[in-house]
Amino acid sequence: MSLPALHSDGALAQRAADQRLLAIVSELAKELQRAAFEPNKITLATRFESELGLGSLACAELLSRVEQAFARNCPSTFLRGQTA
Repeated sequence: MSLPALHSDGALAQRAADQRLLAIVSELAKELQRAAFEPNKITLATRFESELGLGSLACAELLSRVEQAFARNCPSTFLRGQTA
């Protein structure tokens, strides 16, 4: 497979974005949880508050990091479904 084909592959780009997002969530969770951090708990389906113990301020920090990493502005409702 040629390099240009890799860049145009939507599935590959989505996997890369998913991995980048997981890395951002993991980094923040590790900073906040320190010794209690369990990296295998973090998946694309992980609930931020109930499973990771992230409160509203941590979710705001996460949103900021995601926006910065992806150079996109996310709506304020971006994490709403994850915080309950």
